[in-house]
Amino acid sequence: MSKSARRRPLLPGEGEGEAVGDGDAVGDALGEGDAEGEADGLGLALGEAEGEGDALGEADGDGDALGDAEGDGEAEGDALGDGEAEGEADGDGDALGEPEGEGEAEGEPLGLGLALGEPPGEGEPTGVDENVPASTVVLPLTSATVEPLVMFGTLPLP
Repeated sequence: MSKSARRRPLLPGEGEGEAVGDGDAVGDALGEGDAEGEADGLGLALGEAEGEGDALGEADGDGDALGDAEGDGEAEGDALGDGEAEGEADGDGDALGEPEGEGEAEGEPLGLGLALGEPPGEGEPTGVDENVPASTVVLPLTSATVEPLVMFGTLPLP
């Protein structure tokens, strides 16, 4: 049976142009989603064709992201993976630009860590040396931190 032959009249409260589905969106043809232009899926997104995700332009997947083609992820541009990050290709991580890992940090390539730019580790670095007593203040060596120490004589000049 063709899609056009399965159409029914609109019911009160349904969207304009909805044919067979029970969604709430314009142009929903066969699905039961809530999005404009959804054809066969169950999703909630604009232009979703066959998937059941919640994202704009999702074609076959069930993810929640813009441009998710075959995966079930939640990120913009997630092609094959199930991650939640923009530009994630094959991984299942939660970070922007993460290629293959499953971490949660921007720029983390392969690790499981939770920190910005942490490469392969799985820790949560804070920048504090564990061997330094808690009462010691560790400051980065910048002109804003070094100049006052030199002025008051607490730091000798090199």
